[in-house]
Amino acid sequence: MTEEMVNKILHGLDLAYEKMIAEKKLRHQELVVLQDGKIVTTRL
Repeated sequence: MTEEMVNKILHGLDLAYEKMIAEKKLRHQELVVLQDGKIVTTRL
């Protein structure tokens, strides 16, 4: 895999993450994350 291809994939993942966060905020949903080795939920 070329470096350009890897950069495009990482950029796409960043965009998907930003859209997911925006959607969670819009719908007042919880976000499940790993924090200090523990699974926690947070309200956005």
